[in-house]
Formats: sequence, structure tokens, C-alpha cells
Amino acid sequence: MKYLTIYHEGNKIEIYNSVWGRESIIVNNEVVSSKYSIFGAEHTFKIKDDSSDYRIGVGMGITGVTYSFYKDGKAIIEPSNSAFGQILFIGFCIVIIIAFAVTLLRGFQGLIEILKTLL
Repeated sequence: MKYLTIYHEGNKIEIYNSVWGRESIIVNNEVVSSKYSIFGAEHTFKIKDDSSDYRIGVGMGITGVTYSFYKDGKAIIEPSNSAFGQILFIGFCIVIIIAFAVTLLRGFQGLIEILKTLL
């Protein structure tokens, strides 16, 4: 699934992510970086006929997926510096896992009892 397309200095830079967590950076129809990630990864690469160092970061933020794009260390696209989104997402996942485990171990009634004590 394509997340984002960036047109920069005559280059088409695309960010893709598969359902299996494989992030790919494609520049002018050529894969320049590919990594597996759950919460995002950082990709470094070069573009043909350009001596610059490029870096793209993909992560989770308070509003969803965040992106950063740097050329030679200078920000072209810069996300917010908040890690709140990642903490919120991880906390939400932990709650879902606990709820699922309680449901499996104690049945649906056990989950309702726990929710009543929390509320």
C-alpha cells in the first residue's frame, strides 16, 4: 500500500508498506531501501547522479503515521517531536492483549468484572 509520494528536485520518492510490515522506499521506480518494521523505521539512501545523503523516517504519532525527510541532514519534511502517539498506541495494544487474555482465561464474564472495577 502506498503511504506517500514526494516530488523533490525532479525525483519521485514513494513510501510503501505491505500488510506484513515491509516498508519500501522507491525513487524513480527503483527500490533504494526496504526494511521490516512494526512501528516504523529509518531509511538512508542515495539517488542516482546525486552525491547527497537522504534519510526518510516513518513512525507513529498522535495523529497516525508520521514521516520525516532529510537531505544532507537538513529537514525537508519534519514531524512533531512528540512520542505521545507511540506511547498511546503501545498502551492501547497492551490493554487489548490483556483483555483478550482475560477473555480466554476467565471467559467473557471475567472481562466484564474487570471492566466494572476499572470504571
